[in-house]
Amino acid sequence: MPNCDKFFRSTSEVKRHDALVRHTLIHTGERPFKCDDCDKSFRSAAELKIHRRYHTGERPFKCTICDKGFVQSCFLTLHMRTHTGERPYVCLVCNKGFSSLHGLKRHKRLVHA
Repeated sequence: MPNCDKFFRSTSEVKRHDALVRHTLIHTGERPFKCDDCDKSFRSAAELKIHRRYHTGERPFKCTICDKGFVQSCFLTLHMRTHTGERPYVCLVCNKGFSSLHGLKRHKRLVHA
């Protein structure tokens, strides 16, 4: 993130300031972190780092069962549910379970709307 020339007494103040600046970017729409390989830009360096993995092929989060790799740990978590059968998102109307919140929302929209 660009420097703002402010000084702080503690690292906790710096972290709080950085969090506020990052949060403000949500409202301004500013995306100062640009990908060198494509036209996409991001609000944070962390988001850009994850995106770069799509270009480099890096998949640091590996499934211990089938060795499939993922760019983010949350994608691995979702994938693991295909092996375990876990369905933590349950429809309150019909009691059907889903492995992702997206699946539950889609179900509610298509079946119970």
